[in-house]
Amino acid sequence: MNNQKMAINFMKKYNFATVISNDKNGPSATHLPFLIDELDGEIILTSHLAKVNSHCDLLKSERSLVIFSEPHAYISPSLYTKVQNVPTWNYIAVHAYGTIEIIEEPDELIALMEKSIEAFEPGYFKQWGQLSEKYIMDYSKE
Repeated sequence: MNNQKMAINFMKKYNFATVISNDKNGPSATHLPFLIDELDGEIILTSHLAKVNSHCDLLKSERSLVIFSEPHAYISPSLYTKVQNVPTWNYIAVHAYGTIEIIEEPDELIALMEKSIEAFEPGYFKQWGQLSEKYIMDYSKE
């Protein structure tokens, strides 16, 4: 299994990640659930962030970082056979760097929301189908 395939599998399993962007005031971080796809050898990360979130303005910066992490454990020095050891931390993480594309086309936003529903709560489709088009369009603009 190549490293990209391993990274994709890890990101799909631990898809609640932190997106970090910078501006002149420093870094900003937001925690979001991500959908992970591969297209022509490129890894595509997709998520939804409400426009009212102040981090939205930073997403148009040149590059952002998304950190996926999950399994971790403290490693005690008492576990080693040598006396002269220090504690450490064992963990797995994937750092994904890239540029962010803002989706503003209403049909594309609805498609993203429906893909998210399918991934995270397929049972919600019944309630989703009962929402008015106005409500969905207003929600997609947030």
